[in-house]
Amino acid sequence: HSLAAEVLGAWPRLRWPGSGWLATPTPFPTPGFTGDANTISPGIVGFVVTFFVAAVTILLIVDMTRRIRRVRYRDEVRAKLETERLDAAFAADQPDAGARAASAEADPPGSDLNPSPDQLIHTKLYPPSKTTVGIIQPAIVSLGAHHLRLYARGHTRAARIAIADSLDDGRTWGTVRLIALPNPNSGIDAVRLRDGRIVLIFNNSYNKRTPLNLAISRDGEHFTVFKTLEAGPGQYSYPAIVQAANGDLLMTYSWRRETIRFVRLPVPALAAK
Repeated sequence: HSLAAEVLGAWPRLRWPGSGWLATPTPFPTPGFTGDANTISPGIVGFVVTFFVAAVTILLIVDMTRRIRRVRYRDEVRAKLETERLDAAFAADQPDAGARAASAEADPPGSDLNPSPDQLIHTKLYPPSKTTVGIIQPAIVSLGAHHLRLYARGHTRAARIAIADSLDDGRTWGTVRLIALPNPNSGIDAVRLRDGRIVLIFNNSYNKRTPLNLAISRDGEHFTVFKTLEAGPGQYSYPAIVQAANGDLLMTYSWRRETIRFVRLPVPALAAK
């Protein structure tokens, strides 16, 4: 009751027509800040916290920069070591004088079976590894019934195309073996023609991705080279081959790593092969 009386006592009284006195509010401002605005400060604690946050941010930036530099340096070291390893593998894989003499008796100098020293320069781009041996990027064709055969790019010292057979539609595969066609650790492709013959597109070289050739076989294992698609300098790689509805062979491949080339080989060119 006393609080209500004090509040009402603070209001002036106005005369209401036909009635008694009625209290109405009188607006008054809320007391504002009366100190010196120039003296406002977060205090020592605020300065300490701000300094700590700034210091941690700087340290994080410096640490991140060091880590990035460290990762780049490690990548450079790995690349250098890998280059040295490949150079060593290349040197170790070169035949000695006796082996070269024996090879020269069977094959003339400069041929793919007995490459000359200037031809061996290209081997340095992708030499066989001393530790990693295997096959990759298989091309699979059907030989009828449940018989599948794969032709694979080989990463081996023999530098030849590898093949393997499956007699259960690919669920299991037999032992990998090498055929007579060379492979300079480059991609190949194969297609089975409608008459049952197999055509391979591949680099007919042991150490270069040129020339790019076509070979044909009736048994899928013994091939005869019948067409040269490319024979110039550079690389002709990652080929693909299919047979069109009219029987033509359609092929694409990387041309000197500059563009993709398309080639069509008409049916008459295959008829007598």
